[in-house]
Amino acid sequence: MKDEYSDRHQAIKMRLAGQSVEQIGRALNRSREWFHKWWNRYLELGPDGLFDLTRANHQVARRIPPELERMILTIRRRLEAHTQPGTRYRLIGASTILAELGTLHIRPLPCVRTVERVLQRNGITLPEYGSRRMDEVLAFLVECWQTLSRPVIVQFDNDRELAGWGKAARYLS
Repeated sequence: MKDEYSDRHQAIKMRLAGQSVEQIGRALNRSREWFHKWWNRYLELGPDGLFDLTRANHQVARRIPPELERMILTIRRRLEAHTQPGTRYRLIGASTILAELGTLHIRPLPCVRTVERVLQRNGITLPEYGSRRMDEVLAFLVECWQTLSRPVIVQFDNDRELAGWGKAARYLS
């Protein structure tokens, strides 16, 4: 079996070297139509055009309805708007939004990841705090304090990452 991809490269090299389409067709045992297809793709896209294009459907198979996306965004904005000093850290994420949609009897209910995607697509996500390494904890705190202002009192868990160990005990290290 011939290697289709290497034939494409060979055909382009032969054409660039000045050989005719007929000579290329005879040498590679390919048709004029085959050559012109790949020559046009090469002219349009360069060497990347010689790869097979995916035949996958490029349309999103299931996109949530626009009115459901608006509901998600409206609920998020409402939750953000009600934050005051006492409720500044209340839950405003995807699971809270999903719970409210469930309370409103919205059917079918999207999954948590779908709600997260809607928030990401609209640029209203907050930084994720997934690591407990001290440098990441400090970076997270600085970002929060720059966004929300520095708090009067800070209370931490007594984990080693936060409370220190040995000589650094009871210090944010």
